[in-house]
Amino acid sequence: MTAAVNENARCTRPFENLPFRNPMKLNFPLLLIFFLFVNAAAQNYSPCIITGKDLYDQGKYEESLKALEKCTDSSDAVHRNLFIGCACIRLKQYERGFALLQAIPPEDEVYIRSLNALGAGHQMLDQYDSAIIYYNRVIAMDSAYIFGFYNRGMAYLDLEEFDSAMFDLKYHLAVHPDDADGHCLIGDLHSDMGNYDEALKMINEAIEMNPNSDKYFRSRAYVFDDMERFDDAEKDFEKAIDLNKDEGLNYYGLGYLYFYMDDFHFEEALEAFEKASKLLKDGQSSYMLGRTYKYLENYEKAHELFGEAIRLENNDPDYYAEDALVLMDLQRYDDALKQIETAIALDSENSELYLDRSDIHLEAKHPNEALADAEKAIELDEKNEDAWFSKAFVLTDLGTSNRAEAINCYSRAIELDPLYEVAYYNRALLWEKEAEIDEAISDYTEAIRLDPDYSDAYFNRALIFDAQELKTKAIDDYTEVIRVDPNDVDAYFNRALLYEQTGNYWKYCEDMKVAAALGDLDAKEIVKAECN
Repeated sequence: MTAAVNENARCTRPFENLPFRNPMKLNFPLLLIFFLFVNAAAQNYSPCIITGKDLYDQGKYEESLKALEKCTDSSDAVHRNLFIGCACIRLKQYERGFALLQAIPPEDEVYIRSLNALGAGHQMLDQYDSAIIYYNRVIAMDSAYIFGFYNRGMAYLDLEEFDSAMFDLKYHLAVHPDDADGHCLIGDLHSDMGNYDEALKMINEAIEMNPNSDKYFRSRAYVFDDMERFDDAEKDFEKAIDLNKDEGLNYYGLGYLYFYMDDFHFEEALEAFEKASKLLKDGQSSYMLGRTYKYLENYEKAHELFGEAIRLENNDPDYYAEDALVLMDLQRYDDALKQIETAIALDSENSELYLDRSDIHLEAKHPNEALADAEKAIELDEKNEDAWFSKAFVLTDLGTSNRAEAINCYSRAIELDPLYEVAYYNRALLWEKEAEIDEAISDYTEAIRLDPDYSDAYFNRALIFDAQELKTKAIDDYTEVIRVDPNDVDAYFNRALLYEQTGNYWKYCEDMKVAAALGDLDAKEIVKAECN
């Protein structure tokens, strides 16, 4: 049946696009080091080499490189090249670092360490297959070499080949049972596999071995975060900061926790990411700081920070994509399209990037291009529920002739994600337009079940109940809207009308007075005429 809404009531709330698509956790920088200097003094190296080594161990890679470049003793030449190669890789001067490391002869005692460093460099470039080849050579030369199985395990972890990673790391720990880093990394792996009790057990063992290591508390904090034990995660990040106030990863982790909390502690995240960015000076910290400013609606600052992230690491498509979305918010659509097209050029098989471009085209009033991009996203990943949602949203924008197909697309999104409350809400709106009122009520009800604070779903269902003469149910729904948002003037106005129709004139005037106080001009006239 078709619902006839009270002619004086405020209208149906509109369709909703996705407010926060792809809330994925970012990979944070590896907490474990890839390569170490041996004890330089014990090896009778020159004072110059020892100085470079000490600076490197302190994380002062630029200063280490400058010191090592001053070393001229020919007897230290191979070791100098090894150490400079490692420093170059840390500074992302990969071409120079690789050239120096590859020049070390196989007969030299440090050759195995050069292979390990080459593997680490390729791993930092996300070239995991190449990294594993180098680690295989390390293991073939000396299966007890401390970084062989350990680093290969990390590479497998990056590839999400968890069984292989676990094998390598357990082997490493069998050979080096007192290696606290090994315990911690196995804990991280268990966490990635969802084995949180085992993860905590291994990381706790690492903490017992070295209770003054900030990275172990940081690692345990991430496990607590995955377990939604947010208070414990916060305590561990703060403990890590207490232990090492100069480690940017600790502040990054705390910001990460605040950013992804359900109620979005953006101000706290902003403070933490500010500190992380100053210490780490890396693209990822600038990127997350930019995202925080974005959700605080400071789009110009966000654009500036995404630009800084791109300057530091210009091969990450996510940086360009987020910058594109901010430029869209600033209504700079041509610039936004340029940035998202750069992102797509870097990762042309990523369906999410086409969804981002679809959103930009839609905002720029290019609905046909938006539809093409949504369909491209489905072509790349037909199980991406957001792609089906976006296609439905664009079809709705294109007009009434596409309603049936849009309903089918929302249904597909719901089939892929039965907890997709916004898809239920939007499909309910389409059911209303098709005069399928029972289906609309059912979808609004499901959206409310999934999100008990979904005020727009309550509001629209109240309008239907009003039209069906179910006044008490309509009043109850408007009351829920007001519970969620005590400043929702339309809910007060509409509930007042229902109170009038049910003979409760005192409540009618009370709600009209609230609506008037919130600035509603019609309510002010009614109060003046009827409620004095």
